[in-house]
Amino acid sequence: MNGGVALGASTRITGAATRGQGALWVWPRGDELEWSEAVGGNGRVRSGRVAGWAELPRRAGQRLVVCLPGALVRVHRVRTPGRNRRRFMAALPFVLEDRLAQDVDACHLVPIARRRRELAVAVVARATLDALLEAARAAGHPPALVVADYLALPEPEEGVWTLDLTAQPAWLRHALGGAALGAVGTRPPPALLLALESAAPAPRRLVAHVADAQQAGDVATWHEALAAHAVELDVVTDPRPRAARLAAGALPREPFNLLSGAYRDPARGGATPRRLLPAAALAAGVLLCAMLGFVLETHRLATAHDALTAALEQTYREAFPEARNVVDARFQMARRLDALRAAAVPAAGADRGLVGWLAALAPALLGADGVRVETLHFDGRSVTVEVVVPTRAALDALGAALARLGPVDVQDVEPLADALRGRLQLTRPA
Repeated sequence: MNGGVALGASTRITGAATRGQGALWVWPRGDELEWSEAVGGNGRVRSGRVAGWAELPRRAGQRLVVCLPGALVRVHRVRTPGRNRRRFMAALPFVLEDRLAQDVDACHLVPIARRRRELAVAVVARATLDALLEAARAAGHPPALVVADYLALPEPEEGVWTLDLTAQPAWLRHALGGAALGAVGTRPPPALLLALESAAPAPRRLVAHVADAQQAGDVATWHEALAAHAVELDVVTDPRPRAARLAAGALPREPFNLLSGAYRDPARGGATPRRLLPAAALAAGVLLCAMLGFVLETHRLATAHDALTAALEQTYREAFPEARNVVDARFQMARRLDALRAAAVPAAGADRGLVGWLAALAPALLGADGVRVETLHFDGRSVTVEVVVPTRAALDALGAALARLGPVDVQDVEPLADALRGRLQLTRPA
């Protein structure tokens, strides 16, 4: 039955797989490191805390798995084209550039999952990875895997979301990534409800892992709040500490490893055997001598042109989502921009242009507490504003304030670590 809660006799303690046995799991906790490892084949786990990387009890040859705090790793979802996926991947930094809080060159992008034409991309600051790897390698403990902590949870099957409430912050895990949800009480986290509202398609089942019977009873009160989403709720009780449970389970799959691209360790595979190095060097020299500079330069320019063309087309489609056919993105964008410039300063008695919209929107946007405007898009008739707000109530209040200017449509709501990102479209009254 949709919205049902599995409690009482159906509450169970689950045992995790031990395929990750032998690895040392590490969670940075401020100035300390928490660690866990499976011991033997009976599910026993050793855990502890140390003051630094040099004090980790890592055995020779033991794999090291580092779980970064979820607040440091953001998962973005983008639509991929049906064709020219290779070009799209080359243009991915341009596609995500406007969504990132810092310069795209300062971020490391890792595609972690794909579902049909939707791609999930994990984004982490290069400075974060550089500092972690420098400290770990200096102590003689290079990590084999670095993942966002919530992505260390086992991958749920299609149509199922996993919610780990056994420790704070709570974690959400689904097929295209997950998120850290913050503190959880007797009500469903607002970020979870917003994720359910914006999910396409919505999950059919939510599996909540709790630490004890009292917490299971608290989660049982979520039934009414989840009923509107037609989601079946299944509660699983497991008293083991979260770190110990993960250490006794399976390792995250390689696609979720943040050590990709320039951060990939050659020792993990793909390195050239030493006995083949002389032959490889000779072959490389012959090939380099055979190649003409003109061919190399032509290839480089063609690749750069293709990447820029794909990025321009993607930017045009994002800026003007109503556009159906894109023949010449540069020419079409120039015409659109000319039209917007013409509408920006209307003639006397004309309808509201861009300047008029900005003058009308400013009091509502600047007068709301805790509201941060990230982007503003004007297409001649409507304005789309992307904002970051502390709560859903703040988003609703902002929508009500903007409704005084015209019809308002809340197009998208995305949960963040401690806030919400919303997109509101305000249309000029007919």
